[in-house]
Formats: sequence, C-alpha cells, structure tokens
Amino acid sequence: MPLLTIKLQHIFNFVSSMKISLTYFDKFRLVLIGVTCIVFGILFVTTVAVKKMQFIHWGLMKIKLRHSQVLQIALVF
Repeated sequence: MPLLTIKLQHIFNFVSSMKISLTYFDKFRLVLIGVTCIVFGILFVTTVAVKKMQFIHWGLMKIKLRHSQVLQIALVF
C-alpha cells in the first residue's frame, strides 16, 4: 500500500509541474479515474484467471473421466 501512495504522490507532482493549473477537485477526479481503472483492471484479470482455471479444471475432469472409462474397459476385457 505505501508503494501506491508513493505512485499517487508522483502523479500529483507530475500534474503540479505541468503548466496547466488544476484545482484540487480536478486532481482528485484524475486520481479517482486512475484508481477506478486499476480496480477494474484487477477485477478483469482475476475474472479471466478464474475462468481459465475453471476451464483447466474442467479439462482435467474430462481427462480423469476418460482414464476411468479406459480402466473400466480394460477391466471388462
């Protein structure tokens, strides 16, 4: 968390050093947009990762099912 506050301070300093004069509300809005983007990005990445894990788990279950079928067929003969 301290790293995030350092990054936000860098953003504040960068915006302050620009020639455009921004009010405190404008800075707050920029930071809010940035944090929102980061949060949505993390949510998107975790959702994709969970979906892939579910797909991999489903694939493994299929493979296990096939192996058990092969074993059953082998036991019958």
